[in-house]
Amino acid sequence: MMEKLPRNLYLSEIKMEKFCGLKDTVHIIQNCPLNDVFLRQRWDCKKRIQEERSVHKRLIIMELIIRRYKAEDLDELINLFKNTVHSVNAADYDEEQVKAWAPEEIDRDIWHRRLNRNFSIVAFAGGVIVGFAVLSPTANVEMLFVHRDHQMEQVGTELMSAIFKKAQKESMKQLTTQSSITAKSFFEKMGFQEVEEREQQLRGVELTAYSMKKEF
Repeated sequence: MMEKLPRNLYLSEIKMEKFCGLKDTVHIIQNCPLNDVFLRQRWDCKKRIQEERSVHKRLIIMELIIRRYKAEDLDELINLFKNTVHSVNAADYDEEQVKAWAPEEIDRDIWHRRLNRNFSIVAFAGGVIVGFAVLSPTANVEMLFVHRDHQMEQVGTELMSAIFKKAQKESMKQLTTQSSITAKSFFEKMGFQEVEEREQQLRGVELTAYSMKKEF
């Protein structure tokens, strides 16, 4: 019996076995508008996915895994941070600012201690780290970065959802963060409100940032 997907549906975190008969694996289909798709059997599903992959360059089929930070993640997280700042955030900050924010030399020990003492989570897709987030015991979202090649794929949303669950488990009444220009719209979509715009000093260079908060 054929099943029809709703028009203009963007599939994200949906168990595709409902439509494809894939019983063993949960697939996440993202950034893929499926219009009036009829899926008759497993082959139709696979064929359709292949067709969408060729049309939509950012179509991703993956299982997203989020877990706590481990020391073995450190170097990859530092590289992700630097690469993201120097590419994604460079759209809103000049060269001097991104170099001050993410310098070539980063103290690994300081980073490890910071990640280890906080609630730090790492997102994996296909065995590769695609993002990470850090929540402090004082209810501050200290860091949230998504790999430059995995923007707009719900990775940040999933990381923030895990942060929200942890905050509620710890009976936190509100969350705060210092958002960049680049991330401000994302935090607003996640329910944060701007408290004030401020100039933040990093290694002698000023960067525009936004104090934001979200109440539960």
